[in-house]
Amino acid sequence: MIIFFTLNFKLFIMKRLLLFGVFAFFSQLQAQYIMGFEASESYRSGESIVGQNSWLGTSGTDAVITNELAKAGTQSLKIRGNGTYNITKSGISYPLSTTISHSTIRVSFDFNIEPETDADFYLAPVSSNDFYAAYFVIAAEEMKLYVYQSDPEDATSIKGTVVDNVDLKSNEWHTIKLEIKKDQGVINYYYDEKLVFVGNTLAGTDLSKLYILNDNGYGSVNLDKLTLRGDDTLGVNDFKDELFSVYPNPVSDILKINSIVNSINLK
Repeated sequence: MIIFFTLNFKLFIMKRLLLFGVFAFFSQLQAQYIMGFEASESYRSGESIVGQNSWLGTSGTDAVITNELAKAGTQSLKIRGNGTYNITKSGISYPLSTTISHSTIRVSFDFNIEPETDADFYLAPVSSNDFYAAYFVIAAEEMKLYVYQSDPEDATSIKGTVVDNVDLKSNEWHTIKLEIKKDQGVINYYYDEKLVFVGNTLAGTDLSKLYILNDNGYGSVNLDKLTLRGDDTLGVNDFKDELFSVYPNPVSDILKINSIVNSINLK
């Protein structure tokens, strides 16, 4: 569906209560999940994340909500290596209530590796048809980041391609962000807001669940501010002042919306 806005139009809405409907409409142009693992989000510290807020887990999973360390707030997600020294992965998954199918899919999180950790941690956005949309590894023993350029089940390297210009550090908070651009066929990988690698997209074309896995080794990694987002249209925060204005503020009986947006594409 395409909604066209005439250049420099003014829309007059009688009844100020309709203001809420207007902003609810624009907020739907983005799909977004933000998890800080806080008590205010109904996460219980000291307990496994499995069973909390729809998170699932495999047997042997050691993933707990902790208040020992946090980037923001007071809690984070702590994932420990399973100590088995084999390549059998265990971990957790989060099924999204609404599949993100936008032209750009963004995944970001803050992480902190415990010193002397030698476990590997895998993060994989997965599509609704069970294909990987992306797949990368935090290799704590080598303190390197690896990305996969093909489906990991078919990859010749157990860890994929090393990102040479990233040297991970323990006991510090850092940020990893992925931009999966389906239309361009690329995935942009950012480390602390710096673009460090450009890879090709995998078979997954949307995002319906997220896997966080670990295998051989000991030690742990803490995750915080996990964000899953899709956007190919303007959301409320994307409107520039010169493109979109609402007045008067406060409103009495007439709300005026002034825009020079030509069209908004809804998919």
